[in-house]
Amino acid sequence: MLLRLPSAQEYALAVEKEHRWLPVLAQHLPRPIPVPLVKGGTGCGLSVLLVGL
Repeated sequence: MLLRLPSAQEYALAVEKEHRWLPVLAQHLPRPIPVPLVKGGTGCGLSVLLVGL
C-alpha cells in the first residue's frame, strides 16, 4: 500500500478528485494504475486528507 500525502494545502483539493476519478479512469487505460483503497481525514496532527493506494 502506498500513502499519498499532499505536500501543500492547495494540493489537498485534488485528493477528492483523485478518489472519485482514478477508479473510473483505470478501467479505460491500457496499463494498470493504482486506485484508492482508503481516504483518511484530518486529525492526528494532519491538516490535509490522504489517500491509500
